[in-house]
Parts: sequence; structure tokens; C-alpha cells
Amino acid sequence: GGGGGGSGGGGGGAPRIKQLAKGEVALVRRDMSAAREDYKQQRGVLIGDVRALFRVRPFVGMRVDADGSTHKVFADAAATITVPFNVVLPAAAYTDTRFVERPAAPLREALPLGQRVLCTLPGKYYGLDGVVTGYSEAPTAAAAVAA
Repeated sequence: GGGGGGSGGGGGGAPRIKQLAKGEVALVRRDMSAAREDYKQQRGVLIGDVRALFRVRPFVGMRVDADGSTHKVFADAAATITVPFNVVLPAAAYTDTRFVERPAAPLREALPLGQRVLCTLPGKYYGLDGVVTGYSEAPTAAAAVAA
């Protein structure tokens, strides 16, 4: 998916490496030194010399789309933070299932027979309640039949 506006995607893309202009080198060295001192003074962590900085968009949470699929949501580009290479992990030690993106579940799994449902129109906060009594498989869409 896309990036800004609090939307999903943008968190697992390929990193971009920027070649620095001569005037930028001193600024980046200053930022690397500041990051090292920040971790030492503010966080009580000795991370050693910082050789690279990452600019990352923080993870905000998970979004459930109308079709039932779940996606990670990352902060807007304006909320980008700088993280020293020294504290970045190449992969998580374990997978937290709360943060796994999932496709939409099949209709029969998402709405099993006998499931109580509330039928509403998009953008409306009222509707009719019902119970799933069957399924209708159309060529372009699937729908649960509620009575």
C-alpha cells in the first residue's frame, strides 16, 4: 500500500542510500555524534561510534479494511525519526501475531451460519440486525444472507 496520511505500507520498502554532498558530511557527523550522546546520556545505553543513521517512519498500529484484511499503518513522512544503525535489528527475534498483516478471511469463515450481524449502509451508524442464514455466490461478489 501507499504511504503518508496515516495510511498503511511504507514500512517494509527497500532502503534508499543517499550520497552526501560535501557540505552535508559535517552535519551528518554532528547528528551521529549527537545520537551517540543521546543514547548515553538520556537512555543510559552505550552504543559506541555511530557509523550510519536511518530515517524511519514509526509504526502507528494496525488497520482493518472493509474487506476484513489487516495492514500495518506507519506515521506520516513528517513524523520521521532518526535511529542509529547500532540499535537497529535486522529481524525480530519472534513474530508477534498481533502485528501480522492478513488477507481478508473467506466469507464463510468471517460470517459463519448463525452469526449475529448488523447490516448498515456505508457511513451510517444505524441499520438492521440479523442472523446469517445462507450465502449467495455471485460471479463478481460474495454476500452473506441475513434474515
